Amino acid sequence: ADTLGRRPLLLASLGGMCACSVLISVGLFYGPSSLVTAAVVICCFLANMGVGAIPWFYMTDSTPAYARSAMTMLGCSLYWCLSIIVGLLVPLIECSSSQWLFVIYGCICALGLLFIIMFVPETANRTTADIVKEHSGSMHFVIGHRPRTSSQFFIGDR
Repeated sequence: ADTLGRRPLLLASLGGMCACSVLISVGLFYGPSSLVTAAVVICCFLANMGVGAIPWFYMTDSTPAYARSAMTMLGCSLYWCLSIIVGLLVPLIECSSSQWLFVIYGCICALGLLFIIMFVPETANRTTADIVKEHSGSMHFVIGHRPRTSSQFFIGDR
């Protein structure tokens, strides 16, 4: 995660999971079970490579030390609450239209991809102080944004 950075891994993970969801749906509609099997295995790998692991790194990178325990608690609680909701909703959606389940999942991955592109900056090789200072204002977009270093905050650039 340190050599590639957190943001590129999140983007690759969500983009790949979105593509795998499309392939799973195509396989469910048209029948090649080997396509479904391969796409599920690749999707699991991509989820564990990025979306499953990186948020834990990202949370500690972007949160000041005094708030890390509270943010970890909130992150874990949100993760498990959403997992329960997904676990409860999947059987309902699957009963009504099993082929469309992974289309819905692919759309959710695409929305996550857009969120990462628009709002999540790279945290690798940056200090927590830099990230907190940069995000201390209102809504923050990272599209076309070049991160500043800590020396730029104290020298008076921008």
